[in-house]
Amino acid sequence: MFVKLNNSYKKNSESLKLLLEQIYYVDPRIINANYESGGVEILFDDDGINKNRIRSRIKKLSSSIAQSFERVETNIIFQDEGNVTFNSDPMPTLIKTKQVIETYPGVYALQGDFLDSINYMDSIFNKYAFKRGAIEQHFQPTLPTRSFLENGYISSFPHHPLFVAPIERNIDSINSVAQSIKDDDHGFNNKFLDSKLDAHEQILSPTVCYHCFETLRGATIPKNGVQYTAIGSCHRNESKNINDLERLQSFTMREIIFLGNAEFVESCRQEIMDHCKNIMIEWGLKFRIVTASDPFFTSEAQLKRIYQTAMALKYEIQAYLPYLDKWISIASFNNHQSSLVDLYNISFNTKEQLVSGCVGYGYERMGLAKLSQLGINKKGLPEEKEFLR
Repeated sequence: MFVKLNNSYKKNSESLKLLLEQIYYVDPRIINANYESGGVEILFDDDGINKNRIRSRIKKLSSSIAQSFERVETNIIFQDEGNVTFNSDPMPTLIKTKQVIETYPGVYALQGDFLDSINYMDSIFNKYAFKRGAIEQHFQPTLPTRSFLENGYISSFPHHPLFVAPIERNIDSINSVAQSIKDDDHGFNNKFLDSKLDAHEQILSPTVCYHCFETLRGATIPKNGVQYTAIGSCHRNESKNINDLERLQSFTMREIIFLGNAEFVESCRQEIMDHCKNIMIEWGLKFRIVTASDPFFTSEAQLKRIYQTAMALKYEIQAYLPYLDKWISIASFNNHQSSLVDLYNISFNTKEQLVSGCVGYGYERMGLAKLSQLGINKKGLPEEKEFLR
């Protein structure tokens, strides 16, 4: 099925990228969506669908996203051409050499040289965070569902949360699930299991910084400000958008979180961005720094996106993937203003307004970008030995 799109999509690659990501949520039978000839070609896994109804929904989604980008322009703040010497997908070699092993769609185990490279990258950014005086934290993967209801994440990104629930606290349910698995020659019976699950009181956290804010709930921040850092696994439901290391369900991210007055927070954001920029130049990567917005999935997306970009509240470092001729975000630099500190009832030990910000480094994407630009040999090792220095 072909759906003609608004001409504005030809001019704004970010709006088209968002549409192609969110289109899979229109109907679970959509298995592929590609942009071509001014529209989207949709493939389904079921021929007996109401195409007119789905077409109408796609049109509505398309119109909403196009409208949300009408007054939004992606500005390139900086770009470096780097030293691109490679133009092939490194994934086949990484998989063949078992440096990355898929355990579930969008979930990879890492080992060998690729893991070494990620540990090396993290050592750089972690050392820099310590130099800045950041307090290191360690978190477990889940947070209370109530936290995401209160901070607005579920209302802004209802398509992303991955809920966690145990079997209900009932001996009959526990025994029936165990017996059902024994009796089922084909393995797990998901539909039967669904009826036996208890309340979904936890969510696999989609970011690292929400953990930090949860630990600071009701706290008072010293007048000179404070910084924290942590590395963790982040989890987001990406539906059919999962694509090797470029788009994952679970991924590794280090964040630096900072709270203080407006001048302190913006100074932290700029200094950390400059440091990351210099590291990218040192590595010889082709990258750019751009203004950006979050992938909102609500009726208020237009106002949120306009405000976020107009106030330059989000920057991204995007690395170039030569084998795909596209840019992917590998780090983001965010100014939350007072939105999160207010929601978590965090106060300030001064009469000034308390605000917050965070920086996130996406390591799987960063490693993919390095290999795709600098090269990888037949043994799965980077051509540039400095890659693992």
